[in-house]
Amino acid sequence: MAIPTTRDGLKNYCLRDLGAPVLEINVDDDQLEALDMIAHKIARIINGDPDYADSWHDIAGYAKLVADRLDGVVR
Repeated sequence: MAIPTTRDGLKNYCLRDLGAPVLEINVDDDQLEALDMIAHKIARIINGDPDYADSWHDIAGYAKLVADRLDGVVR
């Protein structure tokens, strides 16, 4: 099995394993957007500089936005 190296490749890999209906039913819009942006950042890390700290901070930030909403944090 090939390792996905692009954002679209990673998204397609996840959709094949999880199935599009699972995402459509169980994932809110902000969660789907965060997952999309996290996939984009992972692809940049894989294809670019894995030591570029900003990419890692961005991944944490996208995840934190969703986690804060789930915890009831108002922004």
